[in-house]
Amino acid sequence: TAPPAGTSYAPADATTLPAWAVVNADGTITVNPDATVPAGQTTIPVTVTYPDGSGGVIDVVVTVGTTDAVDNQPDYVDTTVEPGTAATIAAPLNSDGTAPPAGTSYAPADATTLPAWAVVNADGTITVNPDISVPAGQVTIPVAVTYPDGSSGVIDVVVTVGTTDAVDNQPDYVDTTVEPGTAATIAAPLNSDGTAPPAGTSYAPADATTLPAWAVVNTDGTITVNPDISVPAGQVTIPVAVTYPDGSSGVIDVVVTVGTTDAVDNQPDYVDTTVEPGTAATIAAPLNSDGTAPPAGTSYAPADATTLPAWAVVNADGTITVNPDISVPAGQVTIPVAVTYPDGSGGVIDVVVTVGTTDAVDNQPDYVDTTVEPGTAATIAAPLNSDGTAPPAGTSYAPA
Repeated sequence: TAPPAGTSYAPADATTLPAWAVVNADGTITVNPDATVPAGQTTIPVTVTYPDGSGGVIDVVVTVGTTDAVDNQPDYVDTTVEPGTAATIAAPLNSDGTAPPAGTSYAPADATTLPAWAVVNADGTITVNPDISVPAGQVTIPVAVTYPDGSSGVIDVVVTVGTTDAVDNQPDYVDTTVEPGTAATIAAPLNSDGTAPPAGTSYAPADATTLPAWAVVNTDGTITVNPDISVPAGQVTIPVAVTYPDGSSGVIDVVVTVGTTDAVDNQPDYVDTTVEPGTAATIAAPLNSDGTAPPAGTSYAPADATTLPAWAVVNADGTITVNPDISVPAGQVTIPVAVTYPDGSGGVIDVVVTVGTTDAVDNQPDYVDTTVEPGTAATIAAPLNSDGTAPPAGTSYAPA
């Protein structure tokens, strides 16, 4: 039963009454400890005064519970993020997998040291988006946690910023040799372990002003090269700019060796030839000094058609047909032949044709003067040369 009406209550000792407790005259006690009040039992003595003037003291024991900050010890999962990539770190959880109580809020513990690439959201998630200028390594972000009861704490989350694509990839081209007049495609570069750079990697000339006109750097990393015969033989270094998906970049050099032209690699010669007047002959196509023929597709023509003897024909296969008649003076005739190789290079070869003397010059036969008696038949022998040889077979005679 309740004490009689008119009973009143008051703190037995107002000087020791906790600031967070109020003893009401009706005997109720209002308690409101904040988060600064230590957990544990507190005894509050209450003076009771009855209507008849008698009274006494009653003790009430108030147990102050632990704060949310004590009851919760959430942690973040340490996270790795690649430069140029955004990520969201989940809100922290207690070790048993439970979330802190609803109404818990989060903020940077020190906004002045918070990286520019990190945002601590009020719900406890953290948005991170380091660009390629952020050095690789670990960054600790302290997060202030405020619980519904006003208690608070600080949680550290460790964010590991990874290395850039430019650090993780060191691709190289295979140095290439290309012959003048021949197109070739240089494969895209690979890392030393044979792997390709990440999808989305793009390529361009590092310096378009120095890129040879005969080279094209394609965006997929292949390089098309097609030097013509005017390009000097030797090595050409082409610097290629590589841009990775994360925005990092680098420069790779590819060395292209331009080979020598067919005209340099081949020095064919004709065999000088003697031909007799009135006789046709074919001069063989020219060969290199080692006996090899120029490459297939090599073509030949007179170097100067206006000076080509009428009795000579330079054939496209390099053979030369000669057929001087007896009106052609004996002696040497030089025929310049233009050679065009498959790569477009060319040159001029001289062939010397010696035209021999005619049978009339080579033979000076004489008859033997003869005496014949009247009434007697005689046959005068055919004439012989002074060395006793007969003119060539097929020589014919008739009265002059």
